[in-house]
Order: sequence, then structure tokens, then C-alpha cells
Amino acid sequence: GIFLFGFTYLYVGISNLAGQPATGLGWYSAWVAIMATAFGITNIVKFHDPTIGLLWLQWAVLWGLFWLVLGLGVSRLTALTGWLTLILSFTTCTIPGYLLLLGEWGHVHTWQVLVVIAATAVALVPVARQTLRGGATASQEPAETPVPVSAS
Repeated sequence: GIFLFGFTYLYVGISNLAGQPATGLGWYSAWVAIMATAFGITNIVKFHDPTIGLLWLQWAVLWGLFWLVLGLGVSRLTALTGWLTLILSFTTCTIPGYLLLLGEWGHVHTWQVLVVIAATAVALVPVARQTLRGGATASQEPAETPVPVSAS
């Protein structure tokens, strides 16, 4: 699973250095979203680890948004994607990573992760409302600049 993050970062870096549009990264993100969904479901069903599984499912949503914004050019989702990236960088990486370093991740309960997901959804309601008011069609041109990928 770590390669999904690594190759995403590599793709972002090479595309930016080469001055390439982010469309390819967007389509790569579609595949990554599918794989992250599979990792999430596998962690929940096979390994009985819903806390990690829920982290993977959140990343799947984020990569799905990258696909929509960068691959399909649905520019009205850019702000929502940016805010979700910022929030998930803390709730799925920074805080869990810190808890792992402290040896406390094993004490995190599934309901706590679900509360964080619910709080994230509530926090994004204003941005989502603005997005819905912005129109229902994709832009004609795909996004040209990559959305920074914060999750690791």
C-alpha cells in the first residue's frame, strides 16, 4: 500500500518538474482510489482492523476526488478537494503517525475514527454547499496544475 503513496508523490514531482499537465496524475489517481478501496475493505473484512481500513477508505475518497478534479476536469470540486486534503493530512497521517510513535495506536477504537470522519464531513458542509451552488457540470478543460498530495 505504501507504493500507492510513493508513486503518487513521484508522479506529482516528475509532472511538476517537467511542466506537464496533471491529467495523467488524475487518471492514475482513479486506479489508486480503486486499490485504496480494496485495501480498506481487506483490512476490515480479512484482517479485522477497521481503524486502518477506515483510513484507507478515506484516502480512497481523496484519490477519487483527485481523479475527478485532475483527470476529468471537474474544477468546481477543487476547493472541496483541497480542504479535504488538508484535514485528512492531520486526521489520517499526522495524528495516527504520532500515536504509532507513542505506541498508542492500538488503543484507538473504531468509534473514535468514525467520530473523526463525521466531524470532517460536518466541517466540509459549507464547502460542499458552495460546490453544489457552483454548477453541476464539469469544466471543458482538465485542470492544469496538480493538487498537492498531503497523505502519506
